[in-house]
Amino acid sequence: MRTLRTILTLVTVLVLAATAPSVDRARGQGTTLTLATGPGISTMVGFAMQSMVNDFVSGVRASTETADSEQQVLGWVSSGRVTLGLATIPEIARAFPTPEERHRSGLSFVMGGHAAMVAHVFVRHDLPTPGIAGLQGRRVALPEPGTPSEALARAVLEVHGLTGRAIKPVFARVEEQVKAFEAGFVDAVILAVSIPSPVVPSPAPTALAAGGKARLVSLDPGAVASLLEKFPGYSRHRIQPGTYAGQAGLVLTVASKNAIVARNDVDLALVYRFAKVILENPGEFAKRCPLAVAYTPHNILPESPVLPLHPGADRYYREQGLH
Repeated sequence: MRTLRTILTLVTVLVLAATAPSVDRARGQGTTLTLATGPGISTMVGFAMQSMVNDFVSGVRASTETADSEQQVLGWVSSGRVTLGLATIPEIARAFPTPEERHRSGLSFVMGGHAAMVAHVFVRHDLPTPGIAGLQGRRVALPEPGTPSEALARAVLEVHGLTGRAIKPVFARVEEQVKAFEAGFVDAVILAVSIPSPVVPSPAPTALAAGGKARLVSLDPGAVASLLEKFPGYSRHRIQPGTYAGQAGLVLTVASKNAIVARNDVDLALVYRFAKVILENPGEFAKRCPLAVAYTPHNILPESPVLPLHPGADRYYREQGLH
């Protein structure tokens, strides 16, 4: 995984160098903007956003810092060390679980983004009861304990009434979950992984779907509504038809999505210009980062933002009729 992250970072740097405008704009000292991200794929997004600001926002010089964790990202933003931070919305909710703590953090929401994790529920195609309802008393492969992936899987099970001894959990890494299913040791797998894309492949669900023994099932709509209410930060997500082999219809599920956050006192105009350059230049952003497809007017305001909207972002979204 570390090797993959290193490769992605190097590829991103090369892509940004290739796509930078041929004429460098004179900026002088101007305003500085520092964006913090956690390790992994988020680093690639951060570099792309840095490039967008430097190439298309006059008078602003952007840079990126990579933190060891999302908690560190949020700490840096809250302390004022960086201007913006990229973190998953559920992690923001866990870091500041009460309204009082969120208020004291001084943070506000700027923009929603790509899905870091999407819940995939695969069941054996020959189970007598289809869907999640058929998992009662069955062996189910779950992500490793104590991970954000396991937290998402547990939330899915809980809102479907599958708690305690309702299932027989088998905890394993993603690759081992797939192997357990293929060997017939478990009847279902709940994965929390990204959706396949040119830069972020998801081999586990792809392999399960291609094997012909598994069926990707939708979550119950009522259960999804309960999950969003009970576990702040998650978002409703739809896996489009044809994403996986044999998937003919839309699959309703939930996801842990990313968000850009800032301190409440960050300059209104700076946040406004940041939102504007990202959302009004999708072609240029896509040249720098394949995940840019997730940063659209349809995705910027998630169902559970947790934090209040930054005044600069609020002004831009209102002008665009996005509220």
